[in-house]
Amino acid sequence: MYIGRKQKTFSYPLDKIKFMLNCPESYTFKEIKRWALTPAQKELQEKAGIVFTFEPSKKDGKKILELTFTVKSNIELALEAMYAEAEEFHKGTPLEKKDYILRLLNNYTFTKDQQNDIMSDPKKWSVFMQIDSEIYNGLRKVNNPTAYIAESLGFGKTTKIK
Repeated sequence: MYIGRKQKTFSYPLDKIKFMLNCPESYTFKEIKRWALTPAQKELQEKAGIVFTFEPSKKDGKKILELTFTVKSNIELALEAMYAEAEEFHKGTPLEKKDYILRLLNNYTFTKDQQNDIMSDPKKWSVFMQIDSEIYNGLRKVNNPTAYIAESLGFGKTTKIK
């Protein structure tokens, strides 16, 4: 219900969670976590592509009184990973960037000429890295990643002179 209104973080008192999950009053946080929350995490991830985390937000000594939940979709997690990769890449030195691109190129079956073309053009680095990251993080589904990237980079296209 929180996703519909774009609220990603929310809190519930542990007593209310016990009531909503129809748990016996005697259940401790450890039992609720083991028998209800952890299985729900796995099932939502597998069946709906939704990831949620929870952590205690209010305590009375060691007794947990309230949990705060954070909800994200697989797509949001993939985008976060993609942005983190890009940010890390852009922080590198030119030599580190070239080494990184070379490592990524080893995952594909480009010809030597195509590899050299990618390595000699920083604009192609950017396109190549973005598409590689989208494929790796599941944002882009393609049958033949090498062919897809080659086409995106303009390999094999000829221009007609009139």
